[in-house]
Amino acid sequence: MKITWQPVRVGLGSFEEEGLLVLVDGRLVAILVHLTGPYDSPELRNKWFVEAGFGPLSEKHELFSTLDEAEAWVRQHCEAKGIRGSGRTLQS
Repeated sequence: MKITWQPVRVGLGSFEEEGLLVLVDGRLVAILVHLTGPYDSPELRNKWFVEAGFGPLSEKHELFSTLDEAEAWVRQHCEAKGIRGSGRTLQS
């Protein structure tokens, strides 16, 4: 399984955040958003949030402190659905 992270900007109402499209073997499985904006809950600040999930990650809205945590979660869920392999790249 090859996980690719593609940077994007994500519009969230009156502001936008840094985001990542998460592709597994070229298929979009999630959109992560880096929460750096004006949030009421300080525990959300600087976390990565699964804004949208597709396929094996559909209807999941998780929160991660690091991209390594997010990657482990993506791998776990995709492997449970029979998608196997290794590797991660960043595209810009």
